[in-house]
Amino acid sequence: MQHTISSKLYNAFLAALVFCTLAAARPAAAQGYFHWNPADPVLPFSSEINPALVSKHFSQVAVGLQVFHYGFLDQSSMGLRENRLNFSFPYLMPLDLAIGFDVRYFSANLYNELAAAFLLSRKLTRGLSIGAKFALERRGFNSAQFQGVDFSDPLLAGGLSHDNFNLGLGAHYQTKKFNFGLGIDHLNQPLIGEFDADAIVPMEMSAAIGYRLGMLTPMLLMHDDGDTWRMGFTIVAHHSSWGALRMGYEQQMPFRIEASLNLSRNSSMGYAVDMPGEGTRSVSAGSHQLYYKQILGREPELAQPDILFSDNSLNLLEKTVVRQTTDALHLTELAAIDEILPGYLSTGRSTDDLMIVVAGALSSYETQAGMAERYRRIRERINVVYDRNPEVQVVLRADRQTLPDATRLKMYIEQHKQQGQKKVVIAKIESAGTPNLSGFMPGKATVERLPLTFSAEKLTIRLPAPGKTRKTKGWKLTFRNAAGAVVKSFAGDGKLPAEIEWDWRDDDGQLIAPGEYIAHLKATTVYDNERVAVQGPLKVVLKKRKVFLKFGSEPQQTNKPAATPATFGLGQ
Repeated sequence: MQHTISSKLYNAFLAALVFCTLAAARPAAAQGYFHWNPADPVLPFSSEINPALVSKHFSQVAVGLQVFHYGFLDQSSMGLRENRLNFSFPYLMPLDLAIGFDVRYFSANLYNELAAAFLLSRKLTRGLSIGAKFALERRGFNSAQFQGVDFSDPLLAGGLSHDNFNLGLGAHYQTKKFNFGLGIDHLNQPLIGEFDADAIVPMEMSAAIGYRLGMLTPMLLMHDDGDTWRMGFTIVAHHSSWGALRMGYEQQMPFRIEASLNLSRNSSMGYAVDMPGEGTRSVSAGSHQLYYKQILGREPELAQPDILFSDNSLNLLEKTVVRQTTDALHLTELAAIDEILPGYLSTGRSTDDLMIVVAGALSSYETQAGMAERYRRIRERINVVYDRNPEVQVVLRADRQTLPDATRLKMYIEQHKQQGQKKVVIAKIESAGTPNLSGFMPGKATVERLPLTFSAEKLTIRLPAPGKTRKTKGWKLTFRNAAGAVVKSFAGDGKLPAEIEWDWRDDDGQLIAPGEYIAHLKATTVYDNERVAVQGPLKVVLKKRKVFLKFGSEPQQTNKPAATPATFGLGQ
């Protein structure tokens, strides 16, 4: 309801403004020249001044009529008209190319002009586009309206008409606040007369720079007509739903007021009047412009994006290895224990989630009861380790001689294994060579903390967005901790990336702390609408694990050196 009332008030204001300007302009005069503003992409027909603006247009068609009076005597003025037609197709070409067409016909009793231009533009980076214009112009004079003229005048030579090629260039740069445009016309400086070298249409250059302040955008205008520089200004009040108001002035030009009203989302109509004052060039007797603009198609807009993680959690594993020997166990005896793989005595092997058991009797005199006791002891150790680490994998080390024992041991363990425990694997594992016993001291324990290991080295963040485009005016993805502070941010211009990889480090390069994190995505569409997506929580868990390797000695009734198998334990 509030929006409806505001819209009606705004429309009433526009109608009153148009009425007042019409009433004020009736006794006034107008020059018929248009203000050279190469930085306003919303203006119809502005792409003829600056072809780079085609990339900033919708797919649209605009038609307009300007009627003004211009004569040598106030009481004997002659009617002049200018008809305009403009097409823009910025979204049909590949490689971000945009094309447009502009046709302008100016008619008077004495003089007429027809110009047709092909416009080509391309976006380079966010907000920046360049363009070129290739136009043919035909200027002619009606000799029937001349009385007492000298037909030898070089201005009238060549069949009273002359065809010219017009090459123009343009550039436009726009951010959310800043706006700059540059247009160069008649770059090749064609001649009107065939004999008079002074009768030329010189190269013209126009520039405009503006800064947006809310709904208002003041701009500074500069125009070089080939003879002198003229300065000017324009103030634009634009609302995407309602329309726009423009007021502008250039030196030696009329003061211009223009109002446009959006008839629908894709159509608008505008009216402009020129009001001359002292110093306005030439004699005028009124000027009015009416135009209609219809948008045929709009640039696709970024749809609502989403955030998807390749992993919803990160496990940081901090391992500590504790090795302990009794006073009675010498290092040479420790190295001679057949049941212990040499790799278990080094850091690298002990960090694996493996429990390696060597098959085969410790003594050639092992009885049936001794074998049963060995199997029971091994199973109990496996169960203890499994309770602390369900991911443990039991591997039975065997060779040709011990393979039968490994097979029986495998059947025994699996008959008594806990629910969810992995199957036992029999493998032929070669010895790693001489064990590394550095740091082992009888009766003492050695503690070694290993570097952190990650459950995933990188997080892949997918940003799917349905629709035909991923173009934006800017996007930013941030990760916030439980306190709401930003720990990591990704940002960019242009297209929203499909995937982003994160190495789990914050903006300072440090590994993120354990906790929960929420991802926030904010993107600005090509129409300045915001798209926001939130995903989480992303959990980072620090797991601390201790690996205990306790080596002891027990009397054994064998002919071999007495030693007990190592006791392995994993603590969470």
